[in-house]
Amino acid sequence: MANHAWHDPRVQLLMTLPSIDFTVAESLLAALGDTTRFPSPKYAAFYLGLTPSTYQSGSKSHHGRITKQGSSHARLMMVEAAQTASRNPAIVALAHKLVVIAWHMLSNSECYHYAMPSTLAAKFSRLRIQVMGEKRKGGYTKGSQRPAP
Repeated sequence: MANHAWHDPRVQLLMTLPSIDFTVAESLLAALGDTTRFPSPKYAAFYLGLTPSTYQSGSKSHHGRITKQGSSHARLMMVEAAQTASRNPAIVALAHKLVVIAWHMLSNSECYHYAMPSTLAAKFSRLRIQVMGEKRKGGYTKGSQRPAP
């Protein structure tokens, strides 16, 4: 999986989202497939079962729990990603929001503009280590002095 993620630009694009690592990105891509088949992001969230159920009768409307339609694995991965991204109790709502943002990112081929550079560097470093099996070697070894800035 890591080797595929290293060479797939869509996975790397989704990894710019907070708390989305390559496993979550690949699960989301596998579940959604081609995003052009969804006319809007709400259909992508509905496809994954992250939208509330609606009961209507006449002029009364009641929204209940999420529908849980679609891929349970992708839904679980998005909820797990939302749990790591938030200390807020509205975890499923955040998972819904992540799917909506991911749909926009994939449709426009744009990365997440508010991504933290240090977090992105750590994510891609972990992915590089899994693919290539080696860490980058710095100019000094452990125990020696660092070069002057």
